[in-house]
Amino acid sequence: MTSKSFATVPIGALIFVLAAFALPPQPAIRQIAPLWKFTGPRDITSFRPASNGNCAAASAAERVIVLDSKGKVLWQTISDPISSIVALSPQCDWIAITSTMNGVITQSDQLEMIGKDRRRLSIPIDSAAIKQPPTRISALDISPDGALLIVGLAIRPEILIVKRSGEIIRRITLPDFIPQIDLKFAGDGKQILITGWGVGGLLTVDGNWVFRTDTRNFAASRNLDLLATFSGAMHGAQNNELRVLDRSGKLLWRQSGWNGQMAVAHNGQFVVMSAYAESPNQPTAPPFPVVPNLMESPGLSIRDRSGRTLIQRAAFEGFYGISEDSSCILTLWGTLGEPRLQGLDLQLKPNWQIATTPDSQFYRAGQYHWRTSLNTISAYPAQSCTRR
Repeated sequence: MTSKSFATVPIGALIFVLAAFALPPQPAIRQIAPLWKFTGPRDITSFRPASNGNCAAASAAERVIVLDSKGKVLWQTISDPISSIVALSPQCDWIAITSTMNGVITQSDQLEMIGKDRRRLSIPIDSAAIKQPPTRISALDISPDGALLIVGLAIRPEILIVKRSGEIIRRITLPDFIPQIDLKFAGDGKQILITGWGVGGLLTVDGNWVFRTDTRNFAASRNLDLLATFSGAMHGAQNNELRVLDRSGKLLWRQSGWNGQMAVAHNGQFVVMSAYAESPNQPTAPPFPVVPNLMESPGLSIRDRSGRTLIQRAAFEGFYGISEDSSCILTLWGTLGEPRLQGLDLQLKPNWQIATTPDSQFYRAGQYHWRTSLNTISAYPAQSCTRR
């Protein structure tokens, strides 16, 4: 029998060698706790933070409650039990609400302005000069200075511009084929971003178009120097074309993908698009499907103003948006795995997260992430992804 001899390696040296090849420790993901929680007597049916995040309005049962950024009730008022859309002034001193009169859908929606002094103004949204079907309200927003309310109408596509006094100072009519109008004030309060359903663009409060497109889902940087919009169908599987524009509406670059989502960084430095690519496994013989086979997960790309790709992932689930300081890519996971809102840095590495529940809804405004869940409202401090 031949004996074999083996070299003996000291344990300390072996540990040193293994350590040299070990992966560096990964930074811990910061867990963000709520600043406060407010629990009401009834489930919340409509919620809206003010654009600056200083306060928020919640509709629950027959009451609208206005909370400050510390979770304390500023004031509240009785509302119609079927109120559906709430807008709140950044000064936290008045709201606009809509409701269907006694639940009768054959009558037009009702629009009211209510101040913290409980004074109510009813706004007649129908034009007395035109015979028309019942009018539905699809969007409300209040200007940064609290002086104007803009109203987007559905079925009969119009934009109303209303003074705080309740006077309708302008009616802007759009083409008949527009099913509804979605809109919001730009940060300067002098322009309106029309965000979709077959017409989009920038409109001044005087009623003049800066530019107009036949696309939808507009997003814009804070100072309106970079905008993005989608073309494509409004329903079913959508082969979207993302178009990125400058402040005059000039096309800078474009990108295509199926069932896309997008967002523009508030600082105007980049655009994020999440979309499904076509699978390499397609039918080779008829009948061919109307929609091609798609990859199981959407991909994500971050591109700069010129269209240059900064980072790209073939599979990236849960894209939700971009943080207010433009340092985080936000993802929101619902019922799959552990529910959470997560902030990733611009290399798509997790930085922080907020544990949540499948029935939660998140809203972003000012320095806060607001969360509603059944009858509870919580506020979390906004985080930067440039620090660990």
